[in-house]
Amino acid sequence: MAVLALIAMLLGLPATSLAPESGTKASPSSSARPTLTLVRIEPLTVAGRGFKRGERVSVSANTRRKVVVAGMNGGFTISFRGISCGAVIVARGSEGSRASLAFNFSNVHCLEP
Repeated sequence: MAVLALIAMLLGLPATSLAPESGTKASPSSSARPTLTLVRIEPLTVAGRGFKRGERVSVSANTRRKVVVAGMNGGFTISFRGISCGAVIVARGSEGSRASLAFNFSNVHCLEP
């Protein structure tokens, strides 16, 4: 947990946002507010939760864009290669769901590929 806290501090995130998920199942997404959580740094991987079941979600990270379909519980995981120094990630669903996440590594040495 100390390592997660250190990573969270470097990313400017609360430590709980990097903690592994507990064994509980996600509730249906109909009333959940959409969120994005950083899963991995390399490749940049984010998890989306709280989107509508089957919703097409356009996810952009800086200038890159991918489309994914939210699963039965309204969640998805998506990765972007080659983004290592920071990003603004925005997820927009076809049914109006929206979430964003921003991070940077200004506290540590960072090299672009």
